[in-house]
Amino acid sequence: MEFLNLHSSALDSPEMAGADPAELGTWLMLARYCAGQENGGVIVGCREWRDRKWQTVARVAQAMVMQETELWVWHGDDLHVKHYPAEQEAVVKAKRERNRSAGQAKTETKAEAARANGQRGGRPRTRGMGGGEGGGEPVIDQRDIPTGNPTEIPAPLDGIPAEGNGREGNERVMEQEGEQEVLRSCEKERPHGMASSSSGSGPAASSRDLEISRQAETIVRSYPRQERFAEALMAVRRQLASGESFPLMLAGTKAAAEALAKAPSGAANKYAPSALKFFEGKRWMDDPATLIRPAVASGSGANGGGAGRYDRGEMSAEELALQLGGRGREY
Repeated sequence: MEFLNLHSSALDSPEMAGADPAELGTWLMLARYCAGQENGGVIVGCREWRDRKWQTVARVAQAMVMQETELWVWHGDDLHVKHYPAEQEAVVKAKRERNRSAGQAKTETKAEAARANGQRGGRPRTRGMGGGEGGGEPVIDQRDIPTGNPTEIPAPLDGIPAEGNGREGNERVMEQEGEQEVLRSCEKERPHGMASSSSGSGPAASSRDLEISRQAETIVRSYPRQERFAEALMAVRRQLASGESFPLMLAGTKAAAEALAKAPSGAANKYAPSALKFFEGKRWMDDPATLIRPAVASGSGANGGGAGRYDRGEMSAEELALQLGGRGREY
């Protein structure tokens, strides 16, 4: 279960009222673990677990779980968590099973329709063609009459897709419907004002737009500072859409993250740019060392700035490059 649905009567029970904060916290973590496992509030065969496993799996201490309390009880090697909402768990399972059955039935219905259309052998022939025993003029379906638009695709007849015949055509239509559904979901999640990265249309453009979105999120999440995440994500999307290399951007971002992880804290590392500034300035192209600026003497301008200290011989060319972000003027 994704949610731990507790009734107020459980929280107001005498066992809860008489428990100390450590016991209440341990009970909550045990109930959370049981909800994730959907085990009905019983952790089977866990008495032999070591303390490390308890802390890793259930986020509780072994010594605390082994104590006798009114909130949980041991039956052999099994731990039973009291006041666990087993009824709500059963409701969630039943609802999930109904949704699964409904989805399976819908899939089977579509498959049966596809098989039926495939057995028809494609689009039906026009009815009442002349030359037979009945004679007379041929009867042409109105949907077969050209509209004058050379790019218009004729509408399907009797549920048979215009693209391809039989099973292949129906499977292609079902595939396109799935792609359009994924695209609509992504458009809903797109930040306000963010346009599609592809100017084309159709399945190819949709697939490209989704791929750029996945690549952009991978790149931005690789950078340790996540300030203004959405704006940084849009900046990376624009760069990928304009032709920047995904492997190069990802490698440069990861190299910058490794450099910042090894950097000392405090003043030497306070210049690390935010995610938005990092990607807007294309700092993934720079030497990662440029993100960690050495301490500078107080002062500004030509007498106190980096260039002035270089002119006076107080700073090497490498140190000056670090001060200028790695892509500054050359001396």
